Amino acid sequence: MLQRQTFFIAVVSLISLCQGAAAAAAGLDTDTIARWIEAAGELQVWSEAADEDLFDDNELVNLDGDRMPSLDEMRTGYIEALRRNADAGRIIGRYGFSGIEQWADVSARITMGMIAITLEDARPEIDAGMAELMRELENNPDIPAAQREMFMQQMQQAMGMTQQMSDNARPEDLPAIRAMSEQLQAVLGFDDD
Repeated sequence: MLQRQTFFIAVVSLISLCQGAAAAAAGLDTDTIARWIEAAGELQVWSEAADEDLFDDNELVNLDGDRMPSLDEMRTGYIEALRRNADAGRIIGRYGFSGIEQWADVSARITMGMIAITLEDARPEIDAGMAELMRELENNPDIPAAQREMFMQQMQQAMGMTQQMSDNARPEDLPAIRAMSEQLQAVLGFDDD
């Protein structure tokens, strides 16, 4: 009888672990993104009224100029920004977020997802532009070989950074982010560029 109970407990525990892992692996849904957009709008209005620059893009996105932050680094940046002001925490709570950690996680995932989608959509133009630039460098007799090599390395580094940006996004988030991309572009300022 004891072995049966032990087996049953082990099976229930295993099922619970699998459900927890599946929930953790689930991507963002459009409802969560819509709530995030509404909260972000209210945060923006509050930030402007309070003359408070809640999110400094340079702190969130550009760590040292030669690489993109990881998802965890961006999440930490959002957490630190929200911890500086209790009003911001109350605002996100009204939109169903359990706390600043959840808000920061969703914010980082949305930001990284939008960067990945934007780069994916622009990939043909980026690749064509880089190929044209490479041809011009190779065929320009006025550029010394050492300088040509330096330019080539810089271009390869830039391509590596764009790939790193795409790699930071969670693939399971991208369908919902793409479905909401127009609204997200306006909120994140991606349509300004």
